Amino acid sequence: MKKQYKFSVIIPVYNAEEYLETTINSVIKQTIGFKDNIQLILVNDGSKDDSEIICLNYKRKYKDNIVYYKQKNSGVSEARNSGIALAKGELVNFLDSDDKWSLNAFEIVWDKYCENKNIHVFSTKMRYFDGKNTPHILNYKYVEDKIIDIRNEDDSKYIQLSTCSCFIKRTILKKYRYDKDIKNEEDTKLISEILLDCHKMMVLKIPVYFYRSRPTANSASQTSVTNKLWYTITPKKVYEYLFEESRKRFGKVLGYFKYLIAYDVIWRISTPIADGILNEKEKREYIKCITNLIKQVELDYFMEQKSIYPSLILYIAKLKGESERIFLHQKDGNMQLEGYNNKNNIISFIKLDDLYIRNGKIYIYGKFNSIVYDQNKIMVKINEKVVAPDFYELKKDFDEESFNGDYISKFIGIKCVIDTKKAKEFGFIYDNNQMMKLSFSGLCIVNSLLDGSYYTIGRKILMYDNGIFKIRTKTPFNIISRELKNICGMLRKKKYKSFLLRYFIKFSKLLPYRNVWLLSDRVNMADDNAEHLFRYLIENKIKGVKPYYVLNKKSKDFERIKRIGPVVDNNSFKYKILFHNAKYIISSHAESYITNIYGKNNPYYRDLFKFKYVFLQHGITQADISPWLNPNTAHIDMFVSAVQSEYNALKNLGYADDVVQLTGFTRYDGLVRKSNEYHKNKTIFLSFTWRSKLVNKINKNTGERLYNPNFKKSDYYKWLNGLLNSKKLFKVLEENGYTIRLIPHPNLIAQLKDFKINNKYIEVIDSEINYQKEFCENSILVTDRSSIFFDFAYLKKPIIYYQPDNEDFYSNQIYDKGYFDYEEDGFGPVTYTENEFIDSLDKILKNDCQLEEKYNKRIEEFFTYNDSDNCKRVYNKIMNIK
Repeated sequence: MKKQYKFSVIIPVYNAEEYLETTINSVIKQTIGFKDNIQLILVNDGSKDDSEIICLNYKRKYKDNIVYYKQKNSGVSEARNSGIALAKGELVNFLDSDDKWSLNAFEIVWDKYCENKNIHVFSTKMRYFDGKNTPHILNYKYVEDKIIDIRNEDDSKYIQLSTCSCFIKRTILKKYRYDKDIKNEEDTKLISEILLDCHKMMVLKIPVYFYRSRPTANSASQTSVTNKLWYTITPKKVYEYLFEESRKRFGKVLGYFKYLIAYDVIWRISTPIADGILNEKEKREYIKCITNLIKQVELDYFMEQKSIYPSLILYIAKLKGESERIFLHQKDGNMQLEGYNNKNNIISFIKLDDLYIRNGKIYIYGKFNSIVYDQNKIMVKINEKVVAPDFYELKKDFDEESFNGDYISKFIGIKCVIDTKKAKEFGFIYDNNQMMKLSFSGLCIVNSLLDGSYYTIGRKILMYDNGIFKIRTKTPFNIISRELKNICGMLRKKKYKSFLLRYFIKFSKLLPYRNVWLLSDRVNMADDNAEHLFRYLIENKIKGVKPYYVLNKKSKDFERIKRIGPVVDNNSFKYKILFHNAKYIISSHAESYITNIYGKNNPYYRDLFKFKYVFLQHGITQADISPWLNPNTAHIDMFVSAVQSEYNALKNLGYADDVVQLTGFTRYDGLVRKSNEYHKNKTIFLSFTWRSKLVNKINKNTGERLYNPNFKKSDYYKWLNGLLNSKKLFKVLEENGYTIRLIPHPNLIAQLKDFKINNKYIEVIDSEINYQKEFCENSILVTDRSSIFFDFAYLKKPIIYYQPDNEDFYSNQIYDKGYFDYEEDGFGPVTYTENEFIDSLDKILKNDCQLEEKYNKRIEEFFTYNDSDNCKRVYNKIMNIK
């Protein structure tokens, strides 16, 4: 007699060994009883890891309950379809191999099913875990157990997108299959097709489906925006298809499907199109498709979405030609949307990205949404005088780009400078109305999070309240009163940790640490400009300066730097104390964690830090870095430049006039001297730049990138791996007696295991790298655009540029093309194909790596300084910062 199951659970398995046992156990441990009631179907979709071993172990243990089916890799839809054919339970669930169920879920669902056997779909709420621990935004549906009918307009908000978080009656499900041609939102299509037929669904209050949000951001939904089919197939075969099916069956598009599309479209138009995925024709078709969908959905469906924000509503209203319904209204210093009734109906007026004091003046840099606001109506009121601020273009910022290549919020930069000797009050006004409330980034020394926000300026104090900045004489009374407001505000908001930390920081400033200079390169690696300045400060024993080099204690450079001078671990308690007391923070890198160790809570403490930040740079800037480094994205008190052309370019970034300084790089001081200490070898230094879109996030504690499993799919990987395995290249190396020293960019070290390396011709150097030694010992440099070619040029050694992705390089980077043209200004031949590069290399090697005269002339004209006083110049400029 065949066993009767209440449930069949189908788990598609593909390379899931890390999470699979947790997922399976969440089914086995169900309170309803696994052995008597649940059939578990494990479909191995061609896994290459040890997932099969895990599946077979469970199969042996529960042979009557577990079905194991193995197929070649065909995708999650085919795996689920295979599972449907094997299902025997009355109710079927699709459980992803890294998710899990609450342990009483099946018992509750079965009880409700027994009471409502005419219902074919039972929906449960979802909650994220692992990477984040929050409820899903659609959980508003589950206030009570309720039967909904998609034909009723009142039930249109009860959309069901996932087949994982619901249970489907098998007798209904067997009529359907997942669409194997869809790689994203195949769940949405299948469950919608079922509801188009059976109309009704029951939502359940208690059971929870736990959806894993992976910290490495490589789950299917988290990487969908890099899948071409998400743009070209899903909108047509899911959204347009459902609209058409609804019209066929009901003579109209049901409100349920309009709400569903509105929900998903909001995410799409808030998400940038991933670079390199679509060509121009495909982009236009995608834009047209999404825009057409928006025009078919009434504005009210968008305004009812929980995930929408006011400026996005305004954007959609304009796109639909319904701007007359939604317009700006000023109330109590806030800008609101008239016609949109929501408690979050407040639009940020101006966001201040940086506000700081320099030479007795207050510098303010911010931005505003030009789709929302009229630039001509924005003014600054200083005392009783109204003046126009300066406006400037902001280059593309990746997190503000929308689906159609423009900004959802088209931001314009705004700048004003306030003289603290003349101003008593100031603020921004719009359309000659009252002072406007502002939002602030963590860079600003005053902000709106602290109720009594203030900053002392000599004998004066700067205070901020509800859009108004006040400059007053500093007295004990106004300082104490502001701190009391801060205390009351933090306690009222239950920011207890922030309250304790704020006053711990104040206490730590009483400790005997004065004139602290914190210097760092990468937190996991030294041997850059900061180390060389650190050496200079230690060797010259400069009075009144207490330098500390910041480095992770696990770094291979840690013990070496300790022999030079004081080193502090970036994760240590001592480092935090030194940070609180730092006079200067000096680094060759500009990551935010260097000057902001408290992340999103920084506004509660920013006013307590009086340090000046000196950016030494890692290499000479040749590109336009304004989308990355500008006064709206990074606070810099001194920006070191090495050569005149670079200095001229950096001056255009918009910082105060005396921020950028032409000094030369500190590491150049010993470069020529060291070149006489090392023997030049018949080796080739090969190093390529990284690609911002191809690397995973960085661990701020170790400074290392996480591995990106999608890296091997990129064109970048394919041409570089092809070069590293070129038989023609190996022949040239062998004929000339040279080998390659491959020194990957630190951001690419995690991806080294993806490359096939021939150890006979190529040696990989990925640890304990002494860059200056490498510069001196190698005879020639091969790179695409790495700024280390300037160091090679400084030594007057030959360089070859290999740029096979020249046409689309800048579309994948956080900077744009700048003043340096490789063909006109470069210090060696520029090659674009593998054969062209190898032929150029062969020619230079046969000429014993002699530098051509035209490149020698370019080098001599390029560098401003050729002495050994770079450290001295940098030090003197630092001491002059005011």
